[in-house]
Amino acid sequence: MQKNFEKYEYPLPKLYVDVDKIVIETEDLYSDSFSIKNIGGGELEGTITSNTKNVTFTPEKWQGNLKKIKFEFTLENAKFGVTDVTSVLIRSNGGEKIIPLLIKVVSKELITTDGEKLKTLLDFLEYEKKHHENAKQLFAKNDFLIWLTSIGFEHLKIYEHLVTDTNKDRALDNFFILCHLKEKTEISLLEKEVTLSVGGDSEKVISGSVEIEKNGSGYVELKLYTKYNSNWLKLKKNNITIKDFNTNNIAKIEYEVDTESLNQNFSYDSIVMEAFEYNVYVDINVQKKQPLKARLSKESFVNDDKGLVVIDNHTNTELLVELWTDDNYIKFEGKRYFVKGHAEIPFEIKLSPFQMAQMSFLKQPKINTKIYIKTIVGKNIVKKSFDVVVGNIVMK
Repeated sequence: MQKNFEKYEYPLPKLYVDVDKIVIETEDLYSDSFSIKNIGGGELEGTITSNTKNVTFTPEKWQGNLKKIKFEFTLENAKFGVTDVTSVLIRSNGGEKIIPLLIKVVSKELITTDGEKLKTLLDFLEYEKKHHENAKQLFAKNDFLIWLTSIGFEHLKIYEHLVTDTNKDRALDNFFILCHLKEKTEISLLEKEVTLSVGGDSEKVISGSVEIEKNGSGYVELKLYTKYNSNWLKLKKNNITIKDFNTNNIAKIEYEVDTESLNQNFSYDSIVMEAFEYNVYVDINVQKKQPLKARLSKESFVNDDKGLVVIDNHTNTELLVELWTDDNYIKFEGKRYFVKGHAEIPFEIKLSPFQMAQMSFLKQPKINTKIYIKTIVGKNIVKKSFDVVVGNIVMK
């Protein structure tokens, strides 16, 4: 209901306002004033209203012939970078006046603790590259929220959610991704598979590492574990963060292989790098090589024959190998041999006349015996034996 300001007094009140237009251009709160005056008779009274909620007037009602009206502008729900054209309505018993009201909120500069002035999000990104820790602290302050509001940032609700993350490195990186200033950081392997060979003289624990690479300067957080939880494969760390990457964006995942826990000739497991949206795997294969392999040059022999004991030493040390037989018709040049790498040790088959006669009498076309090998690898004694068949004996 409109208030009736008519009073039958003569001369009648006449409204005068000392401004014809109100222009507000600000980056923050703004306040000013104007005056209302009665240039007629009687006593002036009236009200002041505006269709914008960002501007308030004090007082909104007045009575008197000279009044100073204060007004204040707040940023709440304001449109940034756009001129909002509205008006102020003054109604009184001395007439009405509509005053155009033009409001424009301009971008506010964000001044950092070290004196740099930021006007845009791109400025903030460049600042973060140079002063990461300072940018991380600034990101969590209320001044940053006010600045985002002043530059018309469209995702304030998402920012308010991100800033609650206790991991500010991750929150800041996600913020830049949201602003399309960074791409999501991804991890790649410089090698997808590692194959190790271990022998009897290998160290109890073998240390190794695999290298991973990340693209760009974004935040990384990887959870590390083994896929099958093998007792022979241990990781030195259970996570990788951005701090583990060097200036070339390379990080190392270090592991240890317990050779004494390897129960099979071939063992397999994978190191899992678990990110938020994906996993990366690197396979670790371990082949357990026998410290010593030996064989005969052929399967059967005849009298006055020659053969070889072929030995492959898979350790990194020289081994003292001892050879002997149950029968004296197999003859070696020596009893002990130093073997490093590959060796071929000769022997001869020499049956005595008595042995030949005995075989003929017993009508035995062949005889069997063994060759024995023994060596020490580390603290372990390694023994092997081979069946030797001597045949094709001519019976008389």
